[in-house]
Formats: sequence, C-alpha cells, structure tokens
Amino acid sequence: MPSGLTGLVTTKREATLGTERDLSKPASLKTTVTVNGKSSNSVYTAAEKKVVTTSAAGRMTTELLEEKGRVSQTSVSTFEPVHYTYDTRGRLTQLSQGQGDELRTVSLTYDNSGEVSKLTDALGREVNFTYDAAGRTTTQTLPDGRLILYSYDANGNVTSITPPSRPAHSGGPSESLPATGVANSRGTTNRLCL
Repeated sequence: MPSGLTGLVTTKREATLGTERDLSKPASLKTTVTVNGKSSNSVYTAAEKKVVTTSAAGRMTTELLEEKGRVSQTSVSTFEPVHYTYDTRGRLTQLSQGQGDELRTVSLTYDNSGEVSKLTDALGREVNFTYDAAGRTTTQTLPDGRLILYSYDANGNVTSITPPSRPAHSGGPSESLPATGVANSRGTTNRLCL
C-alpha cells in the first residue's frame, strides 16, 4: 500500500462431493476468508440451494437460490427477507420486502440494449437512466426531474460527475474518478449515484 501499511488476506475453499469422483456437483462448498486474523465464512449447501455467510463480527446472511442459481431470497438477521424476481432473460425485475401493508418493492425496467432504464421505488418514484453507445450511464434523472450527468475519457473512465445544481466533480487531466459500480451485460461498468 502507498501508506506503507500491510495486510494479510487468506482464502481457503473446501468442497464435499455429492457423488464420488464427480467434481461438477458438490454437496457443499465452504469458503473462509481471513483478513488480518479475522475470518468470515460462506457455506453453500446444494440440497437446500442455500448460501449462509457469517461475517467476522458474527452477522449472518442467508441466500436461497432458485433452479438457475440466481438469488431468490436474502435474509439478514431479524429483518424481513428480500425476494428477487427475474424476467425470462434472467434480468432482475423486482425486489420486494415485507408483507401486506408493510410490503415494499423496487422495480427495474430495461431498455432495448438491456440496460436499466428506470428504477421505481415503493412510493412510485422513478429514477431514469440514459446511456451512450458503449453502455455507460450518461444521465440519471431523479424523481423531481433534476439530472446527474456523467462524462468519460477515451478509455471509458469516469472523468466527471455533475450533480443537480452543483459544479462537476472531476479529477485532474490524468485522473479519473474511482471505479465503482456494476458491470452490465456488455461488460461495461455503470456508475450510479442513488
């Protein structure tokens, strides 16, 4: 690290085979990541289609998987589980949490290129997105109509983000803003300010 600090990270993976000599269908997988002596574990159990992750602090998250291996439900501690819905192309279309009057949903709508064009929250507020030809976010329209603008250099790095009614945030001539975001279906990383 530039600061001179050091850290030690180790990863250990263990598999229990479901059928002798068949590596393609393990009965369970366990991954332990240790960072500076503090370990977290993630255990996948094939029969239950479940992943249980325990953080170094002892917090537990349980993910249930559907037949295609996508997450169908996430449970954290005593919170209501979050349920995930996908379209026929395997894209996430809805997240929901709670029941009855307490039900909250977020819906995702996609454009013809497969990019998220709209997020709709539990109160019906919409956030809309537009993209350039490379699939990078260029504008984000907030529920009140205000815009967040994004610009990129020739290498696809974010060079500036302009929030509503504010000057652009940008790096120097050879700097780009930190790479944060989610890779889309074309491998482009979309950086969003939600």
